[in-house]
Amino acid sequence: MRENDTILHLGNAHFQTYALFAAHQLGIFEHIAKKTSISLTELGQASNLSERPLQALLAVCAAIGLLTVDDNCNYAVSDVTRMCLLKSSVFPWGRMLDMHLINPDSISYQSLINALSKNSAQIYDDADLFEANESSKERAVAFTRAMHGKSMASSLHWPAIANLTDHACLLDVAGGSGAHAISAVKAYAHLRGLVLDRPEVCNVAREYIAEAGLEDRIDAAAFNIWQDAFPKADVHFYSDVFHDWSHEDCRTLAKKSFTSLPKGGKILLHELLFNDNKTGPLSAALYNMVMLMWTKGQQFSASELTQLLEDVGFVGIEIARTGYGDWSLVTGRKP
Repeated sequence: MRENDTILHLGNAHFQTYALFAAHQLGIFEHIAKKTSISLTELGQASNLSERPLQALLAVCAAIGLLTVDDNCNYAVSDVTRMCLLKSSVFPWGRMLDMHLINPDSISYQSLINALSKNSAQIYDDADLFEANESSKERAVAFTRAMHGKSMASSLHWPAIANLTDHACLLDVAGGSGAHAISAVKAYAHLRGLVLDRPEVCNVAREYIAEAGLEDRIDAAAFNIWQDAFPKADVHFYSDVFHDWSHEDCRTLAKKSFTSLPKGGKILLHELLFNDNKTGPLSAALYNMVMLMWTKGQQFSASELTQLLEDVGFVGIEIARTGYGDWSLVTGRKP
């Protein structure tokens, strides 16, 4: 029965995640990528793993599309692995995996149960994520680099639908590495950007800005989103910021942006959105679980963010899919 297949797959689905983390941590993808293809025996010698457990790990990685296998049973990395999971990857998602590995509570079933029963983040012993990062330079830097790896691909898509031709300066609010500001100013030759975040985060952002050769068009400034006044700008961009906070906190941020923006200024919210009854898409539902584990926030629906922006005065609310996965851009204008 297909129903039995569904439960079987769901009951064992955690091994997909564990196989991904294990292959990454053990360097399996890096070993395989050194050659055009490699046999099980050769890979066992390179990785110092016995054949039985190695074959079990490779079988899952191949089944979920991270590896390919030829007719001679030689393994190679797939396109998605080459693009996202190697040290040399264009979109280095491996940094996100590293962040989870140094915070094992983030992939712990018991931590999920605790988050559900206590209604509180679990990663830093109930401490606020951003305060915890601020207290440790190493933690802040690791978190920012992980977010950069996650953000690079999505940052390439939203500028094309943002219509910033008539705008001069974009604030990347709590912008982390500046990945989104970098993509925005590359897409609009006249646009300037300013990344606002905590001091150690800004140091990392300046590295990425310099690497992109955009020091003359983007800067980074230390900023407390709750206490500091926004610098002058006509676009406020928030990517994966509102989902970190409660509805009331988000309303506070939206109101603060509305007050600061000039007439005709825009607020842009870049988020994975739920449908209105919050039954999907799956990407948003899973990301919502991440927020439960890490933050005080949640994923929003389009209707929730529309209402929130309208409540503080924004008009002409537009919701558009960016073309990258299930990501959307929510735009509001100050009349």
